[in-house]
Amino acid sequence: MVEDRKRRLELAGMLKDEVAHLRRFAQSRAGPGNPHLAEDLQQDCLERALRHAHQFRPGTNLRAWLFSILKNTYIDHLRRKRRAGPTLPLDDVILRQPASQADHVALHRTLTAVDNLRPDEQRVLRLVVVDGMKYGQVARRLGIAEGTVKSRLSRARERLRAA
Repeated sequence: MVEDRKRRLELAGMLKDEVAHLRRFAQSRAGPGNPHLAEDLQQDCLERALRHAHQFRPGTNLRAWLFSILKNTYIDHLRRKRRAGPTLPLDDVILRQPASQADHVALHRTLTAVDNLRPDEQRVLRLVVVDGMKYGQVARRLGIAEGTVKSRLSRARERLRAA
């Protein structure tokens, strides 16, 4: 544990000299019109390097190791993007027509069904579904077991389906 921390600190000191090279390499991967991707690639690369500091062997070429990490990070990004499919910028996704009467009725029924849930079920449902928290995070926040989170969420969803 102490050795791992020491190795990370040493690596962090050496990374300072490589940041500019890494930035240029990230920009070459991301392309000229995508500075945010270049920043993300560089940040992810540095984070991975520090997390895997134990894999770097002193005396070897640090820049080559970092470039390999960044290249693999970029490939991972491309794979995720391909799996996700095409996306539209949020500004392009504008509702062109108002919701129908049936949509209003369905929304009202759903909100009424949520209001009829027990408060503990409402809380778990909101944290998981709306806030996007993981079961373990919800359990820690509410001070309950993870299994309790899962059962409350399951009961809440079942009651919503029935309603």
